[in-house]
Amino acid sequence: MTGLLPGAGVLLLLVGCVTVIGYNVDVWEPIVRVPHDFNGNNAYFGYSVAQFQDSAASWMIVGSPRDNTSILSHLGVSRPGAIYKCAITADSLCEVIDVDTGFTYDDAPWVDEDPVVRDKLDNQWLGSSVAASKNGPIVACAHRYAVRGSHSRYYPIGRCAVLNQNFSVHYKLSTCRNSDLVGVRGTSFCQMGTSAQVSKGGDFIALGSPGAYTWQGIVHVVQSESAEVVSSKKNEGVEAFDYMGYATDIAWFGWSENYYIVVGAPRYQDYFGRVLIFEYMLDTDTEDLRLVMDGSQFGAYFGHSVVAADLDGDGYDDVVVGAPLFSHISYDEGRVYVYMNKGKSLLEQNRVLTGNVAGGRFGYA
Repeated sequence: MTGLLPGAGVLLLLVGCVTVIGYNVDVWEPIVRVPHDFNGNNAYFGYSVAQFQDSAASWMIVGSPRDNTSILSHLGVSRPGAIYKCAITADSLCEVIDVDTGFTYDDAPWVDEDPVVRDKLDNQWLGSSVAASKNGPIVACAHRYAVRGSHSRYYPIGRCAVLNQNFSVHYKLSTCRNSDLVGVRGTSFCQMGTSAQVSKGGDFIALGSPGAYTWQGIVHVVQSESAEVVSSKKNEGVEAFDYMGYATDIAWFGWSENYYIVVGAPRYQDYFGRVLIFEYMLDTDTEDLRLVMDGSQFGAYFGHSVVAADLDGDGYDDVVVGAPLFSHISYDEGRVYVYMNKGKSLLEQNRVLTGNVAGGRFGYA
C-alpha cells in the first residue's frame, strides 16, 4: 500500500520477490576489533556501528550499550553502556570514548511536586545508536537514560552526546527534557536517540524519539554546531503507538536543494508499518511530509530499519526498508524492500528481498 501527498510526487510499485541467502564478506582475512579493558559479559559490543574519518585515520565508532565501564563507577552506576573508537587500518585494540568523566547529578528544579531531578544512568544503553558524517560530528545516544520527576518516578527521556573530530564532547543533548515531560501524553517516555543520523555534510542531526506523545513518536532536527533544536516533527502521518522515529536516516534525493528525512513507524496500522519522508526546508527550518510508504502484512514491522544510500552510483540516494517480522512460509523470515530514486519526487519499488530462515528476521538492520 502506498500513500501520495499533495504536491509530493508519486511512488510506483513494481511487484517482484527474490529469496536471499545470507553470506559473509572476506571470511578468510577479516579485520577483527576487540575492546581494550573490556568489562563484563553481555556488553553487546557491536550493537551499533558508524564510520568516521579524521585527518590521521579511518575509524569505526562502536556501541556497547550494556558495557559495565568504570567511568561512572564512582557513582555506583551499573551497566551504563559505552562507545569505542576502533582504528580500521591500524592493528590495535578499540579504546573507550569517555563522555561522562566528571559527571555529577543534576539538582536543577523541574516541577513543583518534586523540585529535584536526578539522572538515572543505570542501564541507560549508551551506544544503542551511533552515527557520524565522514568528517564529523559523531553522535552517540542512550535512549534509556531517565530522570526522576514527580512522585519519584523515573522517566526514560533519552540523551545523546555530540563529539568533535578529536573525540571530545562538544555537548550533550536531551531534547525531551522540557515542559511537556508530564505523563505518557507528553515526552516522559520519549526515549530520544532510539535512532540517530547525521547529514552527509555534518551540519545537522536527526534524532528519533518513538516514545513521545503516547508512543506516536517525534523526530527532532538539531543544528550540529549550535545544538539548537530547529524542528520537531509530530502529529502528521501517524497516530498513538505507531513508534515514529524508531528508525531514521537522512537522504539527498536531488529533488530540490533540501535534504529529506526518512523515518520508520513500524507499528503503524496494527504493525503493518509505515515509512514517512519529510523534506527538511533549510531556509525555514521546517519539515514537510512529502511521501509515505506502507507495509503490506500485519505484524511485519515494516520500517523497523531504513537506509538512504546511493545504490546505483547516480549521485542521488535510494531507500531500503526492512520488515524483519514478515512471515513467508513459516514465521519471521523477514523482508527488505528496495526503492530506487527516479527523480522528480519519484521512488520506484525496484526489488523485494525475502529471507529464507524461520525466525531469521532478515532486514532487522
